[in-house]
Amino acid sequence: MFINIAFLAVSLTARAELLFQRGSVMSTYYMIKIEDNRYSYLFDDIARELKRLEGKFSDYSEDSELSYLNNYGGESFLKVSDEMFSVVRDAINIARESGGCFDPTVGPLMELWGFKESKLFLPKEREVQEVLSCLGWENIDISVNNAIRFKNNKVSIDLGGIAKGYAIDSVVDLLRSGGVKNAIVEIGGDIYCLGTGLDGDGWRIGVQDPKKPESVIARIDIKDFAVATSGNYERFLDYKGERFSHIIDPRSGFPVKGDVLSVTVVASRAIDADGWATALVVMGFDKGRKSVESQDNIEAIFISQGEEGYDIWISSGLIDKVEVL
Repeated sequence: MFINIAFLAVSLTARAELLFQRGSVMSTYYMIKIEDNRYSYLFDDIARELKRLEGKFSDYSEDSELSYLNNYGGESFLKVSDEMFSVVRDAINIARESGGCFDPTVGPLMELWGFKESKLFLPKEREVQEVLSCLGWENIDISVNNAIRFKNNKVSIDLGGIAKGYAIDSVVDLLRSGGVKNAIVEIGGDIYCLGTGLDGDGWRIGVQDPKKPESVIARIDIKDFAVATSGNYERFLDYKGERFSHIIDPRSGFPVKGDVLSVTVVASRAIDADGWATALVVMGFDKGRKSVESQDNIEAIFISQGEEGYDIWISSGLIDKVEVL
């Protein structure tokens, strides 16, 4: 459902302005900033596109394509849309490359812990292991004919870890096809910066302080790239004085309790930035930074707690684009 959509023109300089659209999608907010009002007609198209994607990838609606796949994918290969097949394939690729630190079958574990309803339930070890034994991205079969099958009927797909990223990429494609040269697309904190910015020098994006989200700890200068941040500070539940991160380690079935406070990923596609931000938090600092440096498609900033403040690691391909404050 979309609410509170508004258009606000905010002057940046005497010669340029950004036109804003705000709304709600995928249980979070979205905000589109376009270079000027010549392209305001695209806002209606964007709203329809986001509503369509929400309906397709929602696991809360029984009418969505994802729900249909989860209900019937365990019986035999099920033909799906090109879009669904592409997103599931990308999810499997990130799962494989991250060694299972990202896993699109994690949904039942999220339900077991109560994170789906934001009401923490502390399961017993045997309950976690029982659910865990039936899950895993390896239990998803995909064919060359846009068909998907689950190897057991307890498997289901949760695309919450990358659906925002895919929606951002879709909106960016829509803006490009409409002739927009400069824009910012944001859904739930994940961002794509289209073009070189209004002054031609790129966009400057702030990285939140993990312990003071209202403050910025670093800035990234980027052009035509996506940025996504994941961390234990974003969402959590408290139980008897103990904090439990909403990020589940798909390998153990338990919330992450690692050394990483947050990871910010920069990638050419928002779907990659979205998925890898979660995967790298689960992976931890040592393995995570090695994984980043071994890949050409992502760069990252890791923030962890040091003895006298934060320890900040910036990947080699990003270091000249980051200013630590």
